[in-house]
Formats: sequence, structure tokens, C-alpha cells
Amino acid sequence: MASHLPRLALVVLAALACRPATAQAPSLLIPELDGPINGMAIVGDTLYFAGAFQTVGARVGPATALDLATGAVVPGVVPAIDLYYGNGDAIRAVVPDGQGGVYLAGDIRQVAGAPLRDLIHVLPDGTVDTAFAPGPIQGPNGDPAGVRTLSLSDGVLFLEGYVASVGGAARDGFAAIDAATGAVLPFNPSVSDASGYGGVQSAHLHDGVVLVAGYFDAAEGQPRHNMAAFDFATGALLAWQAGMDAAGSVTHLVPTDQTLYVVGRFSQFGGAPRRGLAEISYPTADVAGPTLTPWAPKLASPAGDPATATVRGVTLTPTHLWFAGGFAGANSYPYGRSAPLLRVSRTTGTLAGEAVLEQSYNPSSLLVVDAGPIATDGETVWASVGETQNRQSTNGYVIGLDAETLLPTSFRVNTGPLRSSGGSAEGLTPHVKAMAVVDGRLVVAGRRLELGGVRAPYFGGIDLTTGVLLPSPSAFPKPVSDLIPSPDGRRLYMREEEPLQGAPKRYVELDLVTGAQTRFSIPFEGRGAVRDSSAAPARGPVRYTAHPSVPMIATAERLYLLSGPGRYSNSHLFAVDPFTLRTLPGFDARTEPTMRDAQLQDGWIYVSGSFETVNGPQHLFYARFSPQTGEEDLTWNPVATYYGGTSGGPMAFAEGLMVTGGRGLKRINTVNTVGGFAAFSRPSGEWRPWNGWIPEGVTVDTRAFQYGDGVFYTSGYLGQRNGENQYLTAFDRDGNRLNWPASQPRHLSRNLLVSARHHRVFVTTNEDQGRYSLYSLPMLGGYTPPTEAAEAPAPSAATLSVFPNPARGAARLTVALPEPSASVRIELIDALGRRVATLHDGPLPAGRTEISVDAAALPPGIYVARAVGASATASVRMIVVR
Repeated sequence: MASHLPRLALVVLAALACRPATAQAPSLLIPELDGPINGMAIVGDTLYFAGAFQTVGARVGPATALDLATGAVVPGVVPAIDLYYGNGDAIRAVVPDGQGGVYLAGDIRQVAGAPLRDLIHVLPDGTVDTAFAPGPIQGPNGDPAGVRTLSLSDGVLFLEGYVASVGGAARDGFAAIDAATGAVLPFNPSVSDASGYGGVQSAHLHDGVVLVAGYFDAAEGQPRHNMAAFDFATGALLAWQAGMDAAGSVTHLVPTDQTLYVVGRFSQFGGAPRRGLAEISYPTADVAGPTLTPWAPKLASPAGDPATATVRGVTLTPTHLWFAGGFAGANSYPYGRSAPLLRVSRTTGTLAGEAVLEQSYNPSSLLVVDAGPIATDGETVWASVGETQNRQSTNGYVIGLDAETLLPTSFRVNTGPLRSSGGSAEGLTPHVKAMAVVDGRLVVAGRRLELGGVRAPYFGGIDLTTGVLLPSPSAFPKPVSDLIPSPDGRRLYMREEEPLQGAPKRYVELDLVTGAQTRFSIPFEGRGAVRDSSAAPARGPVRYTAHPSVPMIATAERLYLLSGPGRYSNSHLFAVDPFTLRTLPGFDARTEPTMRDAQLQDGWIYVSGSFETVNGPQHLFYARFSPQTGEEDLTWNPVATYYGGTSGGPMAFAEGLMVTGGRGLKRINTVNTVGGFAAFSRPSGEWRPWNGWIPEGVTVDTRAFQYGDGVFYTSGYLGQRNGENQYLTAFDRDGNRLNWPASQPRHLSRNLLVSARHHRVFVTTNEDQGRYSLYSLPMLGGYTPPTEAAEAPAPSAATLSVFPNPARGAARLTVALPEPSASVRIELIDALGRRVATLHDGPLPAGRTEISVDAAALPPGIYVARAVGASATASVRMIVVR
């Protein structure tokens, strides 16, 4: 119980923040977290929350992550990395994996003491993905490899550098590998220049066609200047040619949904004048050359020559392309120096680039002379720059600029001393070599950066009677979610967030009294063959399961947990003994593909998701199982159709009624719905009239849906109303929209938890630049505080304890009951879930009762003593040793 939430401990929470209030304004319980809350649960008068929020400390290393708002280091995102220190040592490439992690490439020698080299996959919690195993990457003549550039598209990583082989497969400076497993792919094009060296700078895969770009003269022996197109499946060279001047080169490919920006040093492209920039349609196998858009700005060096402009970084905002390096701009630097940062309008293609940095960072004694990598979240642009003061070399920095006004933000991080050529101010190179915005963080990599971070707690609680932030019972090493309490209020069950696709999901049982954590996995079993969870996962666009809405249900006798390959494959719901944490036989429930929500109501487990079959028979998006056997109810089979989504949404239950909101819900059982919501009769699954309020045709994306005191509360993206985005709303039982809340949050809400006991709705939201908040809003309707007599007692106040523990001979089991019980059965369960002894079966008085246990007669191992009575349920683990 010793570890606290360091940053959050500074937050002063007023006692009235969580109590029923007469004012209808939301209370801000936690104004800012540096990571999301992925789950909430209430036990008694405590609101527990868990997720991936983190704190800030000190560290030195070649790669780290920065808070986008403050520049403070975000801990636990990048592990400790050692480089091959020497000439040019650095991490040179950072590529987001799309799931909160990153790929890092460069002169990596080891990670956290492990001999991992050159290219690694870092998971969202900062650990290294050991299943991503490209094998040794070597340079020519057995030299250490030097991976310089890295790009990711359609599940394939393309790497380039001083590389002769990857995973034992010979490659000439360029390779394609599976982004999920690291396996080297057969795709191995031959490109070379006049010297025989292939200079690939970037590659992009789109609809089966790979564009390879850089500086080369030939591909597969055929003339190709600096760009070539290949069929990815066969490796065949396509007829497509860029039509670029032979002396040019391509440094960056910047993809958008419809077109591709080509950046480099050239004056001709596709047979038309293009000065360092071209916008083209994606090539196909049946076209011979690029289709250019009219967009044609110029990207030139200070002397105006497009063949010598230096591009070190490119990023894309909604209205502009941004470039870092050396350029001529509308307002060029004095003394003939170039503009280190330039932006070009994506719509006004006739104008030259607009110089940026000198407008904001050119005091009389301070001069930005160099710029390296840049990154953006669409609203702010972060740039790595080198500075001089009085023409003497100083530090490098990462700075933030407003993408529209070009004004500097408060973001300014020192990245360490610079190296210069001959002591002059020219040729300064910032230590940062690569940057990327990843899951609300700016990942920064390069040389030895003077930055830092410490581990995040990931878990916390708020006392709802005082508003005091409670200490974390124990440190959590990884982000967690899906918070559910046990019926006795003693334990919380959570899910760790990044199991590999195909591997068992990992869960955590937290004892709220002792703070002890028990981690366990549910094997991938069921009607199909048992899958080897150690096998490398198949390549696919989604590698990690991080959705905060994976079904979990807790009862006094069972846990229902989701296992299986992942979010886009089959889902299996398992029944687990909450005392032994082992799978219970005789229960088998599965959907194809996945479930999104699961709830226990009316003696049935209701499920929703993107599935089309349930245990084999067809069920679209909604079904229910027997909680004893997992058999589907074939008589309850509502049929749903959608405007374009393919997922049943979260469900809320009232008396005789189930209401659900999906993504673009259109029709239930051939009856049109209104506004993306629908209601079913719980006994029969028949459609019920329910008004809703979202205009027809608006795609509704419901994130959470709960019912309390006659009102349905929902969060997500709910269209617009009077020009304002709607993220929260409430309905009565007929689907009529109610006047709640008084004002909408500024950003999309993630989670929602209704507590009728406290007459509050707790909501987490995404805020600007990676900041997250937790709000408390009043429920609708009147509120009467519970009297002492009306206070709901804890489901069980019984306790069990063992002394000594571990035990070798005789042990004492102490049972404490708050009131007499006419019948209490106390059993001893082994690690396989088998009852090995009945220690007591009959009445027990209130207070403490001791029962002798002959541990000497038991084989060594872990046992669970479990007491079950009419009003008492408790358990304790006992360890027998020799």
C-alpha cells in the first residue's frame, strides 16, 4: 500500500466533488493524466480507475517519449537502449506501429541488458516485443549493420541502410520484413546506380504495388531513375516509370488517403516541371507512368536549385506540408543562409514555400541554423533544431509551433550539446535523428539525449465520500483495463493490455486488502484444436489487443473472461474458478469474429460485437449464451444491419428491455431504427419501438451505454446538434432525448460508469495533446442520500486467515463472521480445482472460530481454503511446504 500516484497526488480534490450536488455542472475529479483511463469500477465508496497514465522523472538515453503539452518525459514508453558508440552512433528511425508502440532502428547494441540489435519493436508499455525477431542484421564483410531509414505500410516494414543480410537472407541494402513477426519476406528487388550501389531512401506498399524510391539508375537491370514500381506478391518489375531527371533523387514518400507526395531533388517529374515536390495518384500494375495533380509548388535550395535542397524531415498537417532542412523561402535568412523550416500549402500549388522559423526564433543573439526531424498531431508541429548564440555552437532543442499561426508554444526541450564542424557555427547537427507522434506522445530518438522518465503506476482510486486520491496498493508494471470487482468487494480483476495475437490474454487479480497481485492467463481452448500460443503470430494490420471493451463478468462462483487470438479473429469466452483461477470444464462459448460487450442478465450472458456466427450457427452482432454450458439460445436471434459499420455496440438493460447503440445501426429484424439505437425485448429478442434522436444517416459510434434510475446514459460520437459535437447524452425508457448534460465535453469521451448509490456518472475524456481527464456528472432525477438502515451492506464481511503460512505441519484456519450463520461449508481446493478436504460443514457463531488443518498430510503446493455460506463468502490461499 506504499506506492502513490506521484503526479496525481498533487491534485487537490474537494470533498464535495463526488457527492451529490445541487448544481448541475460536472466536477473535474482529475484534470489531467498523461495517458488514458481504460477501466473504472466502484467498490463501496471508492472509485478505482486503471489504464496507461504515467508520470515524469529523470533519465538519460538515446530514445524517449515526451509529453506533447509540457515537454516532460513520459516514462515506460521506451526501454533503456545502448548504442554502438562511435562515429555517427544514433537511433535513426522511429515508425509508429499504429497500436501505441514503435519500431526503432539504428546502431542498437543491446536493450535493457539483452543483446537485441539494429531493429526492435517497442510495445506501448516500454518493453521490447520478443516475438518480433528479424534475426541478425549484418553489414557487408560481417560489419555491424547500419539501418538508416524505416517505413511501414500494409503490415510490411521496409528497411534501408548498410545492410548485406537480414535473418540470414542476403539483401543489398534494402529488405522487406513482416511487421508482426520480423520474418524476412521474399520481396527482394534489385536497384542500383552507376557505381552498383542501390540507394533506397523510402518505400510504400499500396494495393499490392510497392513504390521504391531513392537515388538509383536501374531496377532489375532496366532503366529506372530514382523510383520503381514492383508487384509485391511476385516481385516483378512493373512498367511504371517516374519520368524524373536522371540527376535527381527522392528522399521521402508521404502517403495520404488518395494521393502520394513525392519529395526530393528534381526539376522534372512525369514529364512535367516539378521543383522538388510532386503529388501523384497511387500507381497500379496497368499504368506506365505517374498521374500528376495540378499541385506544383517549388522546393529549392537558397540558390534556387531544386537539385541541391536538403530535406531532413517531412510531416503533414491538414493544410500544409512541412519540411526541415535547408531551403529558400519567402523570407530567407540573412547572410545567405537557408530557412531551416518551411511549409507549403497543400491547396495553393503555385506559391513557393513559406519560411517559418525565423519568424519566431530569431532574436538578435539567437539563430536557428539547422533543423532535423519534424512531427505533428495536426495542430502542433514539433521540430528538432540546432542553435547558435553569438555565433558559438550551443544546444539542440525540440520546439513546438502552432501549425496555423506559426507562433511558438511553451514546448521547448533541451536535447543536449551539439557537434559542429571545425568549431564553426555551420554544419551543426542536432542530436535528434527521428521523431514520431505515438498515442499522444512524441517519441524522440537520436544520440545520447539528456531527457528521462520513470515507471507509471497505471492504477488508482478516489474516495467518493472525501474526494481524496488513494494510494495505489502496489506498482503495476504494465497498462491495464477492464476493471471489474468480485462480488465480495475484496478483489479487482483487470486485463493487461498487450498480449500477442495468438497468445493467451493475461489478467491480474488484485487483493484490495493486502495489495497482492496474481497474474494468470486463460489458455486458448474450445471446440477447435488447441493453438500453440508460442507460435509466431500471423501477419496482419492489428497485432495488439488494446480495446478497452473486452468482456469480463464476475459472479460469486465464476469469472467469465475473454481469450483467443485477438480483436479481428474468433473470440472464446471462458468460465474460470475465481479461487483457483483455473478454467472450469463444461463451458464453451465462441463467436466469429469477436465480441465487444458481454453482460449477465436474466440468467443469460448477452453478447454483442462484430461476429457473424455463435458456436457455429449464424447470429449477427447480438446473441446470448447459457452461463452454465455456453450454449447459444437459438430462439433469441435479432438480425441487425448497418450503414457501413460491422459491429454490435454496448448494451444497457432495464426491466424487460435491452437497448443497444452500434456504429451506424440501420435496421433490426427488417424494421428501420432511428438514430443508430435499437431496443429488444429480453425474453424474445423482438424489436421494440425506441425513438433515439440522431438524424438518419449520421454514423453513431457508441463507446459506452449504461442504465440507472430510469435513464439510459451513453457516450461516444453521437453526431452534431446545433453545430456542436455530441459526446454524451441521456434517454428515457422510450428513447426520448433528455436535457443532459448541461454542457458537452470538448473532446470524445472514452468510458462511462453510472453509480446510482452516489447519484453520479463518471466519464473519462480525451483532451488536447495526449491529456486525459476524469469527470463526475450528476445523474438526472431527484436524489435521497441513503440512511444508515438503507446502506447496502458489503456482500460478505467474512474473513479467512491461515497461520503459519506457508505451513509444514499443523496450521490454524481462523474464520471470522459478522453474524451467526446456520450453514457454512469450508473446503480445501488444490491448484487443479479439486476439493481435497472438507474442513467444516455446519453452523458457525459470530466472531472468530479456529479450525485445525493437518498440512503434513497434504502434498506440497498451493491450496485455497474457501468458506461458502448463506450470507458469507471468503477465501484464503495456503501454501504447504516441506
